[in-house]
Amino acid sequence: MRRRGGWGLVLLGLLPAALPAAPAVTDLGWLSGCWVVDQGEAGTGEHWGVAAGGTLFGISRTVRQGRTAGFEFMQIRADGQGRLQFIAQPNGEPPTPFALQSLEPRRVVFEREADDFPQRVIYERPEPQRLIGRIEGEREGRVQAFDYPMSRVDCEPSRAAAPR
Repeated sequence: MRRRGGWGLVLLGLLPAALPAAPAVTDLGWLSGCWVVDQGEAGTGEHWGVAAGGTLFGISRTVRQGRTAGFEFMQIRADGQGRLQFIAQPNGEPPTPFALQSLEPRRVVFEREADDFPQRVIYERPEPQRLIGRIEGEREGRVQAFDYPMSRVDCEPSRAAAPR
């Protein structure tokens, strides 16, 4: 009897029966929502949309003394080889990609090899209403890290707070 497709090797455990699926953008759906930085001025935070079409889009804004001091456009999507990457575009600068290094159910690490800071972008959601953003790496020969603890808020402003 002739074997087809190597099934005998699979049954003997010499070949994997199925390869694990590569992480998908939908695996990061836990980022979706509106988040305010705990110690930030009103309006400082991030908004992550819904994962759709192979992309998760995010925006951030930093407010100081009542004015926008910084902003960032972000996206998470697969590169040409199907590997997830975080793409940051702070303050209108050219896009900077960070490759996926690890993904757990509520934690993700992206990294890039570069001389400029940061080298890693990390998001962790320790509980449903909390998100911690972190950037880390070397700057001027010293390891530095900055945490941005955030709380979930309603994405729609209340009618009472809206200007009339």
